[in-house]
Amino acid sequence: MNTYSLLAETSKEKIVIKIVDNVLKSRKLLRNNVEALRIISKEPRIPAPKILIYREGLLVTTFIEGIPYSECKDNNIKAKAREDLKEVIIAMRNIRSSHGKYLDITRCEDENITIDEAIKLYPWVERCKDEGFVMSHNDLHTSNVIVNDTGLAGVIDWELAGFYPSSYE
Repeated sequence: MNTYSLLAETSKEKIVIKIVDNVLKSRKLLRNNVEALRIISKEPRIPAPKILIYREGLLVTTFIEGIPYSECKDNNIKAKAREDLKEVIIAMRNIRSSHGKYLDITRCEDENITIDEAIKLYPWVERCKDEGFVMSHNDLHTSNVIVNDTGLAGVIDWELAGFYPSSYE
């Protein structure tokens, strides 16, 4: 995705501005990020950026103060962040849907997919048929986990998030 991100500071707060090029896939990923942020904003146990402005091709969010987990040198902070992250994952798994979304936007023109359609594309989904789908970040790595001196500050970059089988992430 050709995304251009910049950090700006208003008189009140720091913000992140994301601008995407005119490529359809880039715009779909930005819309996916927005939809994921809207869904998880209802769950207070998931610290994530808040949407301030969204227009086609432009997203402005709050800034999560801290550093990526991958850059943290303090083992106590990292241990606390890992514990906090476990709670975030539990909270995400409590957000459920009977339809999967964004299983693979490069292969699925329709961004909503039923469990039966998902099984045709991904046979391993069969074992999750009774569970439905749960919210998943789908790109949860140490650069997308932001920590501060108290532990987990937030999780960023929700472009690939969606509803997946619970065993997916």
